[in-house]
Amino acid sequence: MAGAGFKTSNMGTSSCDFDHGDTRTEEELSDMWQKVKTIYENASDCKLHTGDENAWSDDVVRPLLQLAIEIHGGDRWKLHNVKSQSIDPQYLSTIDAPTPANASRTRVVDRRADYALAYSHRSPRYSDLYVRLKAAKQSEVGPTLAQWTRQSAVFSGFEVKSPLGTQHEAEQQISIWIAASLRKKQELASIARVPPFQRADMVEPVFTIVGHHHFVYFAWPRKHPVSCEWGTQVLGPHSRLTFNTLDLHGVFQLLRFYGEVLKYAADEGPNGYWGRFFGKVLNQLAASRPDNN
Repeated sequence: MAGAGFKTSNMGTSSCDFDHGDTRTEEELSDMWQKVKTIYENASDCKLHTGDENAWSDDVVRPLLQLAIEIHGGDRWKLHNVKSQSIDPQYLSTIDAPTPANASRTRVVDRRADYALAYSHRSPRYSDLYVRLKAAKQSEVGPTLAQWTRQSAVFSGFEVKSPLGTQHEAEQQISIWIAASLRKKQELASIARVPPFQRADMVEPVFTIVGHHHFVYFAWPRKHPVSCEWGTQVLGPHSRLTFNTLDLHGVFQLLRFYGEVLKYAADEGPNGYWGRFFGKVLNQLAASRPDNN
Protein backbone atom coordinates (compact mmCIF):
# COMPACT_ATOMS: atom_id res chain seq x y z
CA MET A 1 0.00 0.00 0.00
CA ALA A 2 2.96 2.32 0.33
CA GLY A 3 2.93 3.05 -3.39
CA ALA A 4 -0.56 4.47 -3.17
CA GLY A 5 0.75 7.56 -1.43
CA PHE A 6 -1.31 7.45 1.76
CA LYS A 7 -0.19 9.35 4.84
CA THR A 8 -1.05 7.36 7.94
CA SER A 9 1.37 8.42 10.66
CA ASN A 10 -1.42 9.61 12.94
CA MET A 11 -3.90 6.82 12.22
CA GLY A 12 -2.49 3.92 14.24
CA THR A 13 -0.72 1.93 11.52
CA SER A 14 2.74 0.37 11.58
CA SER A 15 5.22 -0.86 8.99
CA CYS A 16 3.87 -4.42 9.25
CA ASP A 17 0.53 -3.23 7.85
CA PHE A 18 2.15 -2.64 4.46
CA ASP A 19 2.94 -5.30 1.87
CA HIS A 20 5.47 -3.82 -0.53
CA GLY A 21 5.21 -6.88 -2.77
CA ASP A 22 1.48 -6.49 -3.34
CA THR A 23 0.67 -6.66 -7.06
CA ARG A 24 -2.75 -5.01 -6.94
CA THR A 25 -3.32 -1.77 -8.80
CA GLU A 26 -3.39 1.60 -7.11
CA GLU A 27 -7.14 1.78 -7.75
CA GLU A 28 -7.68 -1.58 -6.05
CA LEU A 29 -5.54 -0.57 -3.09
CA SER A 30 -7.31 2.76 -2.83
CA ASP A 31 -10.68 0.99 -2.76
CA MET A 32 -9.47 -1.36 -0.02
CA TRP A 33 -8.03 1.54 1.96
CA GLN A 34 -11.33 3.40 1.86
CA LYS A 35 -13.15 0.31 3.12
CA VAL A 36 -10.67 -0.08 5.98
CA LYS A 37 -11.06 3.59 6.90
CA THR A 38 -14.84 3.27 6.83
CA ILE A 39 -14.75 0.25 9.15
CA TYR A 40 -12.51 2.13 11.59
CA GLU A 41 -14.64 5.29 11.43
CA ASN A 42 -17.87 3.31 11.88
CA ALA A 43 -16.39 1.59 14.94
CA SER A 44 -15.38 4.96 16.37
CA ASP A 45 -18.87 6.35 15.72
CA CYS A 46 -20.53 3.34 17.34
CA LYS A 47 -18.42 3.82 20.44
CA LEU A 48 -18.91 7.62 20.54
CA HIS A 49 -22.66 7.51 20.03
CA THR A 50 -23.35 4.36 22.09
CA GLY A 51 -24.38 2.28 19.11
CA ASP A 52 -26.45 -0.81 19.89
CA GLU A 53 -25.67 -4.39 18.93
CA ASN A 54 -27.26 -3.99 15.50
CA ALA A 55 -25.11 -0.94 14.72
CA TRP A 56 -21.89 -2.73 15.67
CA SER A 57 -22.97 -5.79 13.74
CA ASP A 58 -24.16 -4.07 10.56
CA ASP A 59 -21.70 -1.17 10.36
CA VAL A 60 -18.50 -2.73 11.71
CA VAL A 61 -18.39 -6.52 11.95
CA ARG A 62 -20.18 -7.51 8.76
CA PRO A 63 -18.18 -5.09 6.54
CA LEU A 64 -14.97 -6.30 8.23
CA LEU A 65 -15.74 -9.96 7.55
CA GLN A 66 -16.90 -9.21 4.02
CA LEU A 67 -13.64 -7.39 3.33
CA ALA A 68 -11.61 -10.28 4.74
CA ILE A 69 -13.49 -12.61 2.40
CA GLU A 70 -12.93 -10.25 -0.52
CA ILE A 71 -9.18 -10.01 0.12
CA HIS A 72 -8.37 -13.52 1.30
CA GLY A 73 -11.29 -15.81 0.50
CA GLY A 74 -11.96 -15.17 -3.15
CA ASP A 75 -15.14 -16.87 -4.33
CA ARG A 76 -15.02 -19.62 -1.72
CA TRP A 77 -17.13 -18.00 0.99
CA LYS A 78 -20.60 -16.70 1.76
CA LEU A 79 -21.20 -14.89 5.05
CA HIS A 80 -24.51 -16.11 6.48
CA ASN A 81 -26.54 -14.00 8.89
CA VAL A 82 -27.94 -16.63 11.26
CA LYS A 83 -29.21 -14.40 14.07
CA SER A 84 -32.87 -15.01 13.15
CA GLN A 85 -32.46 -18.69 12.28
CA SER A 86 -33.54 -21.45 14.64
CA ILE A 87 -31.08 -24.26 15.29
CA ASP A 88 -32.48 -27.72 14.65
CA PRO A 89 -33.52 -28.89 18.16
CA GLN A 90 -31.92 -32.31 17.71
CA TYR A 91 -28.49 -30.64 17.84
CA LEU A 92 -29.20 -28.55 20.94
CA SER A 93 -28.33 -29.37 24.52
CA THR A 94 -31.05 -29.91 27.09
CA ILE A 95 -31.27 -28.92 30.73
CA ASP A 96 -33.51 -30.02 33.57
CA ALA A 97 -36.65 -27.87 33.84
CA PRO A 98 -38.95 -29.67 36.27
CA THR A 99 -42.44 -28.46 37.04
CA PRO A 100 -44.86 -29.54 39.81
CA ALA A 101 -46.70 -31.61 37.21
CA ASN A 102 -43.60 -33.09 35.57
CA ALA A 103 -40.51 -33.59 37.71
CA SER A 104 -38.51 -35.03 34.80
CA ARG A 105 -39.24 -32.23 32.34
CA THR A 106 -36.33 -30.92 30.26
CA ARG A 107 -36.01 -28.11 27.75
CA VAL A 108 -33.61 -27.33 24.95
CA VAL A 109 -31.15 -24.46 25.29
CA ASP A 110 -31.52 -22.34 22.18
CA ARG A 111 -29.48 -19.16 21.86
CA ARG A 112 -28.46 -17.85 18.44
CA ALA A 113 -25.21 -16.51 17.07
CA ASP A 114 -24.99 -13.66 14.55
CA TYR A 115 -22.87 -14.88 11.65
CA ALA A 116 -21.39 -18.07 10.24
CA LEU A 117 -19.11 -18.74 7.31
CA ALA A 118 -20.47 -20.98 4.55
CA TYR A 119 -18.65 -22.67 1.72
CA SER A 120 -20.27 -20.85 -1.19
CA HIS A 121 -22.71 -22.61 -3.51
CA ARG A 122 -21.48 -20.28 -6.27
CA SER A 123 -17.83 -21.24 -5.97
CA PRO A 124 -16.56 -23.55 -8.72
CA ARG A 125 -14.72 -25.40 -5.94
CA TYR A 126 -17.92 -26.42 -4.19
CA SER A 127 -20.84 -25.99 -6.62
CA ASP A 128 -20.48 -29.48 -8.09
CA LEU A 129 -20.22 -30.96 -4.59
CA TYR A 130 -23.53 -29.36 -3.62
CA VAL A 131 -25.13 -30.76 -6.78
CA ARG A 132 -23.84 -34.25 -5.96
CA LEU A 133 -25.01 -33.97 -2.35
CA LYS A 134 -28.51 -33.12 -3.58
CA ALA A 135 -28.46 -36.04 -6.02
CA ALA A 136 -27.44 -38.36 -3.17
CA LYS A 137 -30.26 -36.95 -1.01
CA GLN A 138 -27.70 -35.67 1.48
CA SER A 139 -28.14 -31.93 0.91
CA GLU A 140 -28.99 -31.08 4.55
CA VAL A 141 -25.48 -30.43 5.84
CA GLY A 142 -26.08 -27.40 8.10
CA PRO A 143 -27.43 -27.26 11.68
CA THR A 144 -30.35 -24.81 11.27
CA LEU A 145 -33.98 -25.09 10.22
CA ALA A 146 -33.61 -22.26 7.67
CA GLN A 147 -33.47 -23.86 4.25
CA TRP A 148 -30.46 -22.05 2.77
CA THR A 149 -28.19 -22.50 5.77
CA ARG A 150 -29.54 -26.02 6.30
CA GLN A 151 -28.24 -26.85 2.82
CA SER A 152 -24.91 -25.06 3.32
CA ALA A 153 -21.69 -26.42 4.78
CA VAL A 154 -20.81 -23.96 7.54
CA PHE A 155 -17.66 -23.17 9.47
CA SER A 156 -17.04 -21.20 12.66
CA GLY A 157 -19.36 -18.53 14.07
CA PHE A 158 -19.44 -14.95 15.37
CA GLU A 159 -21.47 -13.40 18.17
CA VAL A 160 -21.57 -9.60 18.41
CA LYS A 161 -22.39 -7.42 21.42
CA SER A 162 -22.20 -3.69 21.97
CA PRO A 163 -19.88 -2.45 24.75
CA LEU A 164 -22.97 -2.46 26.99
CA GLY A 165 -23.41 -6.19 26.38
CA THR A 166 -21.63 -8.90 28.32
CA GLN A 167 -18.90 -11.17 27.10
CA HIS A 168 -20.34 -13.98 29.21
CA GLU A 169 -23.63 -13.85 27.32
CA ALA A 170 -21.79 -13.77 24.01
CA GLU A 171 -19.79 -16.84 25.08
CA GLN A 172 -22.98 -18.72 25.93
CA GLN A 173 -24.50 -17.94 22.54
CA ILE A 174 -21.44 -18.87 20.49
CA SER A 175 -20.96 -22.06 22.52
CA ILE A 176 -24.51 -23.19 21.77
CA TRP A 177 -24.02 -22.45 18.07
CA ILE A 178 -20.71 -24.27 17.67
CA ALA A 179 -21.88 -27.24 19.75
CA ALA A 180 -24.84 -27.68 17.41
CA SER A 181 -22.63 -27.26 14.34
CA LEU A 182 -20.14 -29.86 15.57
CA ARG A 183 -22.92 -32.32 16.48
CA LYS A 184 -24.24 -31.99 12.94
CA LYS A 185 -20.79 -32.68 11.52
CA GLN A 186 -20.34 -35.70 13.75
CA GLU A 187 -23.67 -36.99 12.45
CA LEU A 188 -22.57 -36.42 8.85
CA ALA A 189 -19.29 -38.26 9.50
CA SER A 190 -21.23 -41.19 10.94
CA ILE A 191 -23.60 -41.34 7.96
CA ALA A 192 -20.64 -41.14 5.57
CA ARG A 193 -18.97 -44.03 7.43
CA VAL A 194 -15.59 -42.40 7.21
CA PRO A 195 -12.78 -43.64 9.47
CA PRO A 196 -12.79 -42.11 12.97
CA PHE A 197 -11.22 -38.66 13.16
CA GLN A 198 -8.84 -37.37 15.75
CA ARG A 199 -10.13 -34.59 17.96
CA ALA A 200 -7.63 -32.16 16.43
CA ASP A 201 -9.12 -32.73 12.97
CA MET A 202 -12.40 -31.10 14.01
CA VAL A 203 -11.11 -28.07 15.92
CA GLU A 204 -12.87 -24.87 14.84
CA PRO A 205 -12.21 -21.29 15.92
CA VAL A 206 -15.19 -19.20 17.00
CA PHE A 207 -15.40 -15.54 17.95
CA THR A 208 -17.14 -13.17 20.33
CA ILE A 209 -17.02 -9.46 19.60
CA VAL A 210 -17.87 -6.94 22.31
CA GLY A 211 -17.65 -3.41 20.95
CA HIS A 212 -14.14 -2.82 19.65
CA HIS A 213 -12.74 -6.08 21.03
CA HIS A 214 -12.57 -9.45 19.23
CA PHE A 215 -12.00 -12.62 21.27
CA VAL A 216 -10.90 -16.01 19.93
CA TYR A 217 -11.98 -19.46 21.16
CA PHE A 218 -11.36 -23.01 19.96
CA ALA A 219 -14.01 -25.74 20.00
CA TRP A 220 -13.95 -29.49 19.42
CA PRO A 221 -16.05 -32.58 20.22
CA ARG A 222 -15.21 -34.18 23.56
CA LYS A 223 -16.38 -37.42 25.16
CA HIS A 224 -17.13 -37.21 28.87
CA PRO A 225 -14.65 -39.42 30.76
CA VAL A 226 -17.33 -40.86 33.07
CA SER A 227 -20.63 -40.91 31.16
CA CYS A 228 -18.91 -41.41 27.78
CA GLU A 229 -21.46 -39.04 26.26
CA TRP A 230 -20.27 -36.70 23.54
CA GLY A 231 -20.23 -32.98 24.22
CA THR A 232 -18.32 -29.93 23.08
CA GLN A 233 -15.24 -28.36 24.64
CA VAL A 234 -14.86 -24.61 24.09
CA LEU A 235 -11.55 -23.13 25.20
CA GLY A 236 -10.90 -19.40 25.43
CA PRO A 237 -10.64 -16.56 25.09
CA HIS A 238 -7.08 -17.10 23.90
CA SER A 239 -4.87 -14.67 25.81
CA ARG A 240 -2.41 -14.19 22.93
CA LEU A 241 -5.01 -13.72 20.21
CA THR A 242 -6.64 -10.42 21.10
CA PHE A 243 -7.69 -7.94 18.45
CA ASN A 244 -9.62 -4.69 18.25
CA THR A 245 -10.86 -1.93 15.96
CA LEU A 246 -9.55 0.90 18.15
CA ASP A 247 -7.28 2.10 15.33
CA LEU A 248 -6.41 1.30 11.72
CA HIS A 249 -3.58 -0.96 12.79
CA GLY A 250 -6.11 -3.07 14.67
CA VAL A 251 -8.36 -3.31 11.61
CA PHE A 252 -5.42 -4.47 9.49
CA GLN A 253 -4.50 -7.06 12.11
CA LEU A 254 -8.05 -8.40 12.13
CA LEU A 255 -8.17 -8.63 8.35
CA ARG A 256 -4.91 -10.56 8.36
CA PHE A 257 -6.04 -12.89 11.14
CA TYR A 258 -9.47 -13.59 9.66
CA GLY A 259 -7.73 -14.18 6.36
CA GLU A 260 -5.67 -16.93 7.99
CA VAL A 261 -8.86 -18.45 9.40
CA LEU A 262 -10.40 -18.52 5.92
CA LYS A 263 -7.29 -20.11 4.44
CA TYR A 264 -7.21 -22.81 7.12
CA ALA A 265 -10.88 -23.64 6.63
CA ALA A 266 -10.52 -23.96 2.84
CA ASP A 267 -7.09 -25.65 2.82
CA GLU A 268 -7.36 -28.91 0.88
CA GLY A 269 -4.04 -30.22 2.20
CA PRO A 270 -3.50 -32.62 5.12
CA ASN A 271 -3.18 -29.74 7.59
CA GLY A 272 -6.31 -27.90 6.45
CA TYR A 273 -9.80 -28.27 7.86
CA TRP A 274 -11.29 -29.09 4.46
CA GLY A 275 -8.53 -31.46 3.41
CA ARG A 276 -8.24 -33.54 6.55
CA PHE A 277 -11.87 -33.57 7.71
CA PHE A 278 -14.84 -31.70 6.28
CA GLY A 279 -14.11 -32.17 2.59
CA LYS A 280 -13.61 -35.89 3.10
CA VAL A 281 -16.93 -36.24 4.90
CA LEU A 282 -18.97 -34.26 2.36
CA ASN A 283 -17.40 -35.91 -0.67
CA GLN A 284 -18.06 -39.34 0.82
CA LEU A 285 -21.69 -38.36 1.43
CA ALA A 286 -21.99 -37.08 -2.13
CA ALA A 287 -20.70 -40.39 -3.45
CA SER A 288 -23.27 -42.44 -1.54
CA ARG A 289 -26.18 -44.13 -3.29
CA PRO A 290 -29.57 -42.53 -2.55
CA ASP A 291 -31.31 -45.92 -2.28
CA ASN A 292 -28.94 -46.94 0.52
CA ASN A 293 -29.77 -43.97 2.80
